[in-house]
Amino acid sequence: MQPTIAVDIGAFAGLFVLSSLIRRRFKHRGYSATGAGGIVMSTGVFTAFAFTQLPMYTPLLGRLATIEIFVIWLFLAWSFGSSFVNRHFRMHYAHPLRRFAMGTWVAGTAVLATLATRSMPEAIWFSRVLALVAVAIYLPYVVLFVQGYAQLWRHPLQQRANGVILLATVSTQSIVLALHANFGGSFPVGIEIGLVAFDVVFLCSGLVLIALHYHAVRSWFLAIEWKNANCIIHGAVSITGLALVLTSNFGGDVIFGVWQVALVLFVLIEAIEFIRMSEREHRRGLRPGLLVYDVTQWTRNFTFGMFYAFSLELYQNFSKLHSVESDFWFPLLQAIAHWGHYAVLAALVIEITLFLRARLHLFWPKPHHA
Repeated sequence: MQPTIAVDIGAFAGLFVLSSLIRRRFKHRGYSATGAGGIVMSTGVFTAFAFTQLPMYTPLLGRLATIEIFVIWLFLAWSFGSSFVNRHFRMHYAHPLRRFAMGTWVAGTAVLATLATRSMPEAIWFSRVLALVAVAIYLPYVVLFVQGYAQLWRHPLQQRANGVILLATVSTQSIVLALHANFGGSFPVGIEIGLVAFDVVFLCSGLVLIALHYHAVRSWFLAIEWKNANCIIHGAVSITGLALVLTSNFGGDVIFGVWQVALVLFVLIEAIEFIRMSEREHRRGLRPGLLVYDVTQWTRNFTFGMFYAFSLELYQNFSKLHSVESDFWFPLLQAIAHWGHYAVLAALVIEITLFLRARLHLFWPKPHHA
């Protein structure tokens, strides 16, 4: 056995035991939420891109983070598998919108597979197995989200469509990234382009459904009607752009144009989020209005990390984008690539704090009665 593999096995055993002990402290009953795959998505994309740009990063820390994310993935897989064995799996797909959240399972697995190729390149067998598992989950998920879109289009004005339906796009592009990272030139270019085209169809369809929903609701409050999942709007565009950059199947003008769209959507949607935060704080107060944990927030963190990942890879490959007009946009891209990882780190730390605050017995001890 190679020394590196022995160290990885030892690290896995230690982190698994430690994580299991911590997990027992959680006040959590029942199965993990359908969208809990967002935990792996957000931490995985952070470790693969933003973490590597931080001053404290070392290959060892990146490796340990990858192993810990894999441990979390195992816990979630056990929960989802248990729901299937116990015949409670329908809870994940019965609701027309909740079924889209199963895309976090696909994207989380694919992101982990992509991360493993970066932090554990010598263990290519491990990342390839994860990539194939992601494909195995994706295939039945395609059937579910196609049915979901068909159901939404039957009564588009009566459905409460939000950004969660764009997880169909996120899952598709995460598969492209994972297969490209693990199989490289042996992964057919035609399939990559076909998946991108397939993705664009559902991206545009989803955006129209979301627009129809908010247009149909004439009187609504941001604090109530606007959902965390709407951040997936710019996240879906960002991961599509990242796939275009890394697979190099499209021209520079197209890729840079996608980044501009992602930037505009990011600014617009996060401005709405800021207004929503102010409205929630005004109506409910600071603690119940803002400092509240929800599983969908992990997917929101993923979109931050994905926009940074797209910007970073575009910046590092900018010299390849010939004939791109960059007088105005390039300084913005450069600033995001140089400083954006700190914003992604801050968002992740806040989310982890909210998660621990909501779940650990240490923070919420049971009251004692005389």
